[in-house]
Amino acid sequence: MNCDVGLCIQLDDPGRKTLLIKLMPKSNVQGKGLELYRRRGNDGIKCSYRWYKRWCDRFHVVLRHEGDDAMLEWALTQLELGHSVSHNDLQVHALSLAADNTFKASSGWAIRFCKRHPELLQHSPTLDTVLPGLLLQKVEKFRSDVQQTIQDMNLTLGCVGNMDELYLSFSTLVSGSSTTAKRQLLVRRSEMENCHATIVLACVADGNILPPAVILKVSGSEDEDGSPDGSSVLVLQQEEGLMDAACMFQWLQQIWFKHVQTPNLLLLDCYEPHTGESVVAEFSSHQSNRLLIPGGCTSKLQPLDVSLKRMFHASIQKQWSMFNSHLSGMWDATGNKLQLPGCREIVDWVTTAYRSLQATEQETVRRSFLVTGLTVAANRNDDHTMENLSMVPRANKSA
Repeated sequence: MNCDVGLCIQLDDPGRKTLLIKLMPKSNVQGKGLELYRRRGNDGIKCSYRWYKRWCDRFHVVLRHEGDDAMLEWALTQLELGHSVSHNDLQVHALSLAADNTFKASSGWAIRFCKRHPELLQHSPTLDTVLPGLLLQKVEKFRSDVQQTIQDMNLTLGCVGNMDELYLSFSTLVSGSSTTAKRQLLVRRSEMENCHATIVLACVADGNILPPAVILKVSGSEDEDGSPDGSSVLVLQQEEGLMDAACMFQWLQQIWFKHVQTPNLLLLDCYEPHTGESVVAEFSSHQSNRLLIPGGCTSKLQPLDVSLKRMFHASIQKQWSMFNSHLSGMWDATGNKLQLPGCREIVDWVTTAYRSLQATEQETVRRSFLVTGLTVAANRNDDHTMENLSMVPRANKSA
């Protein structure tokens, strides 16, 4: 986990070659600095990390943080598993990876690590976010595995799908909410925190959006499982309003295998309810297959992340704002708290969002599979579409 130091020198020769000189590790540079300063009577200088950083900046030394890739893979995977990551968690895991016994994984190291990678740790990465080299290798292998499976199973685009959860936390939309505080975090929190309900979304590569499911918190007063009359939304219940093995089994039975012809292929992230033995057995019994997206790689490989999840969330947020604007008593007596929706409102909003997007965004969904490199043609004629967000005009827009 310690840093090696490299210095690039441009030589003035005809070939304009660049020479990379490997210097001493950071600890040796600091030690040599102390030795030289004290030899000249400067006993008060400590040659701290800040001194070392200024020294590197002064002489244009390029720092290579060789342990960062493995740390980023672990941190991104933890977030995809629904686990929030603290600075202490980073320190503990860094020590478990370190081969150098002198590496201390201090709190200062954890802060510097986070500040080096805000686009991955503070913000959710998108399709055009650069991933570490280790993850890019896994991205390429997964794309190859998906294309090979489609070919081996002779699947049509209507039988290749992606499923993921969208978490609704209405408290973040309350006046004086934690939105500002979240921007100040060096590692974003799991989206499952303070979740009021979960929407289970799925789409297939021909552009079709499957009926969503809504997982509500157990009310204790009535059984909400099933689909309300006139609704295309499957309603499930779970104690915390989150996906679990039981909800996953019901979703497979009532949505995936009911609406998608078998055999088929479902692409899922590494979230634990997606990986259970009952899920594996269910796919086997239907002569179907599933592939798990490698941890930390969903931004590059999950079609739902390209646009549909954001558009769905934008639609729910718009309806939530209208809901409050139509209430005469939208502010409570103690402060600036908006009225939270009930189960009926949530189901109605999901139904409205689904019907609108299913009617207008099928081409967006189809292109989302193309730009993630999952359904490119075997002759590679579609390679130019890979990670090309201009192919999906709605990718960066709200619904």
